[in-house]
Amino acid sequence: MECEAEMITPLVSNPGHVCNTDKYLYFQPLNGYPKHVVFISLADIHRIYKRRHMLMPLGLEVFCTENDLCSGIYLKFYNPKDRDDVYYYIASYIENHVTEHTADSYMLQWKMGQISNYQYLLHLNNLADRSCNDLSQYPVFPWIIADNTSSHLDLTLCETFRDLRKPVGALNKDRLERLQKRYHEMPEPKFIYGSHYSSPGYVLFYLVRVAPEHMLCIQNGKFDHADRMFNSIAETWRNCLDGVTDFKELIPEFYGSDGTFLLNSLNLDLGKRQGGKLVDYVDIPPWASDVDDFLRKNIEALESQYVSDHLHQWIDLIFGCKQRGSEAVSANNVFHPVTYEGEIDLKRLSSYIC
Repeated sequence: MECEAEMITPLVSNPGHVCNTDKYLYFQPLNGYPKHVVFISLADIHRIYKRRHMLMPLGLEVFCTENDLCSGIYLKFYNPKDRDDVYYYIASYIENHVTEHTADSYMLQWKMGQISNYQYLLHLNNLADRSCNDLSQYPVFPWIIADNTSSHLDLTLCETFRDLRKPVGALNKDRLERLQKRYHEMPEPKFIYGSHYSSPGYVLFYLVRVAPEHMLCIQNGKFDHADRMFNSIAETWRNCLDGVTDFKELIPEFYGSDGTFLLNSLNLDLGKRQGGKLVDYVDIPPWASDVDDFLRKNIEALESQYVSDHLHQWIDLIFGCKQRGSEAVSANNVFHPVTYEGEIDLKRLSSYIC
């Protein structure tokens, strides 16, 4: 089949044509960028996901590896039928070559120790429509280490770790009490947190040093104020504990192998802080000798026995039974209504705008 579609990358939507044959998936961008024809062999496809794009069932993402963070291509169609048809044709081909994985199958593999905590979280993010090509639904990973000031990191102590039973906004008891008081005095629809644990701004807060063009795009050609930039791991964690509106979690890069997002390798002019210090590399905790050591210890913490024993509690908050409803209220996990799918009538809004 052939139809019109767009190839999606962060903050860029490239229109063109999709063609699906019995051997290849082709995308031909109208402007010839990044190449005249992008094509993927169906034999190379390992996973394929239907996506919500801009909260509508129009996206399709194709992965050519089993555990890679980035996909082969992310397409947005103009109607759900075209998306579903392309998905059907590709799925029909790969089902004879690749075992289809569901949330239950991934959970079983995880419980049996066949996949790591990192891999399990990556698969859950994919199944939840989170993609590195969509900054509004970028993969979300938890803060794990609560000790960002010691010279030695002791992963045998429970105090080293963040309490995975609670959302970030509930980790500070005093702040939570103030938020709960406001919540009980608030008319319907009520919310505890006015901002979210993940958003395009938060993602680019972490990635500004490797994707400055995206930050400049959403901030009218300017970087944020130097004192509000991602300057320090310890400072960022402290603000997530104490800040009035800061409840953000982390992104997968904190548990990967590439630490360039913490370095100012592009020599960007990110401004000067009030104390006169230039914004340059991100300050890492004293227990890490360098960026590589920081990532290595983050990974070690993520795969530790403590996290393996408690990770399901954080998953319940983000992907499971404590996302909405009475369970969310009991877990102090209630965010602003517009952050939930289905709270806004997009068709009615589109008609109003037209």
